[in-house]
Parts: sequence; structure tokens; C-alpha cells
Amino acid sequence: MPKDKLTTRERQMEALRLRQDAISYQEIADTLGYKSVSGAYKAVMSQLDRLMREPADKVRHLELTRIDRLYNIALKAATGGNIAAIDRCIRLMERRARLKGLDAPTTHKHEVVTWKDKVIDLIKERKVSFSDLAIEVGDESLAISLFKQAGVKVEVDS
Repeated sequence: MPKDKLTTRERQMEALRLRQDAISYQEIADTLGYKSVSGAYKAVMSQLDRLMREPADKVRHLELTRIDRLYNIALKAATGGNIAAIDRCIRLMERRARLKGLDAPTTHKHEVVTWKDKVIDLIKERKVSFSDLAIEVGDESLAISLFKQAGVKVEVDS
């Protein structure tokens, strides 16, 4: 159908299709007869609004469509035994999975070791004496507490 015979909605759909093919807004404006780049942009955004409601979803949808098209191209070469194309397919699949949230979340384990934990370990390993610890921390009652936490008995002369 000639561009001047397309309905507004049809032009918007075509503008979006062209944008999905990575066609510039200027080229879309020229092809579909929009007066300006902003007219082409508005047409694409308007059509995306029909498809998606959230701005992030609009971009995600656009990117997923592009990935699908690239994947189909790479897949043809990959099924022919092209190793680089196989690698490209895997990378596209990984990107698609990340965009769709299909990957399991990664977890990170962090261990916090306090100075008290370290001192208690040294006490258990008999690498620090009570008198040295009491002098170092400047508090005999704290030294006694640390020895108790380490499960080591301390006899203090009163």
C-alpha cells in the first residue's frame, strides 16, 4: 500500500518495524512521509505505547526483537558448522536470557571477621597468653571475657 494511503496506525506500525531493523529516525521519516525526525520518533513511541506500557519494557521489547532477528541469521551459519556463529548464537541467547530475567540470581557470600573473632582464634590456638592480652587491650575484664568466649579457663590472682 502506498505510504499516503496508510492509516495513522499502519504508519506507526511500519515505523516501529523499521526501527526494529535499526533504521534511523531520519530514514523512517523520509520513507513514511513524516515531516520531521520527531514525527518518526513519535510514531515509533506511539506504537510502542500500544505494545508496552513501561519505558523500560519498550526498550527491552525492541532489544529482544533485534536479538531474535540476529539470532536467526547467526543460527543459519551455526547449523552449517560455523564455530564463530555458534559462539555468537550462545552470546545472543545469554543476552536474551538476561533481558528476560531467566538466569538464576547470583549470590555472593561475604564473611566478616572482627578483631574479637581473630583474638578468640589466637587464644584457642594458644598463640596469645592471658597476661599479654590483658596488657594489649588494657582491660583485664575484657581479656577474661575473650578467654571465656574461646572456652579457655583463666585463673587470675586477686
